[in-house]
Amino acid sequence: MTAIFDQTLGTMVAAPAGARVAPEAEAVVARMAQLAFEVASSAGRGELLRALATGSSVAFLRVFAELLVSSTGPSAAAMEALRGQLALAESVELSGGLWRADEAQAALGVSRATLQSWRDAGRVIALPQGDGSYAYPVAQFLPPATDLDRPRPDPAIGDVLRAAGTAIGVHELFLLLAAPQPALATAGGGERTGFEALRAGEGALVEALVAHVVTPSDAGAPDSGETPSIGQPAAVIH
Repeated sequence: MTAIFDQTLGTMVAAPAGARVAPEAEAVVARMAQLAFEVASSAGRGELLRALATGSSVAFLRVFAELLVSSTGPSAAAMEALRGQLALAESVELSGGLWRADEAQAALGVSRATLQSWRDAGRVIALPQGDGSYAYPVAQFLPPATDLDRPRPDPAIGDVLRAAGTAIGVHELFLLLAAPQPALATAGGGERTGFEALRAGEGALVEALVAHVVTPSDAGAPDSGETPSIGQPAAVIH
C-alpha cells in the first residue's frame, strides 16, 4: 500500500499532464478513492482478485458494489435494487450500448417525430431514463445494407413487444433479450442472446421465448429444458 500513497491522485488515475477539472469533480474523485480504500481494506484476497480479473469497467463495478454492500449491510431491498441497476448496465454494455434520442436521430437519420412515432407504435424498444427521456438499445437496429443506407429497426421487434405485452416491463424485456438463452442455442450448442437470434432472422423463436416467459404454461414455447434468464429486476438508468 505504501507505493500507492507515494503517488499523487493524478498519477493513479492517469490524468493527462495539466488536466483541469472542476473542484466538484476533484471532490468526487477523492471521496471515491476514500471509499475504495475502505472497501478494499476490509475485503478478502480472493474477492479482490475476482474484482481485478474483470474484463470491463461495468463488470468491475458489479464486483465492487457487492463488496461495498457486504461491508455496509444494507437492506435486502436496497441490495436487489443495486443488483438490478448493475445487471442493466452490464447488459447495455455487452449488447452494444444505448442511443439517447439525439444520438438515435443522428445515427438513424430520422427526425424526433419519426423516432417518437416508432416508439408509440411499438416498433422499437425505448427505455425510460431518470430525466424523463428515452434511450434506445443499439442491438435492435439492423445494420445498413450499403454505406448509403442507415440502420433501421428490426421488423421482428414489434412482434416481440406484442408478445411481452404488459406482463413484463420494458427494462425486463431488454434484459431478457440481452442475456444468453439456452432456448436460443445454435445447433452446435452455443447459447445466443435474443438480439443475436433476431439478427439471424429467427424472430419467431425469440417471440416464442418471450411468450413462454410471460405465460409459463404456453405449450408453444421453445423447449430448452432450462428456465429462460431474465436477469435481476431492472431499474431505470440515470
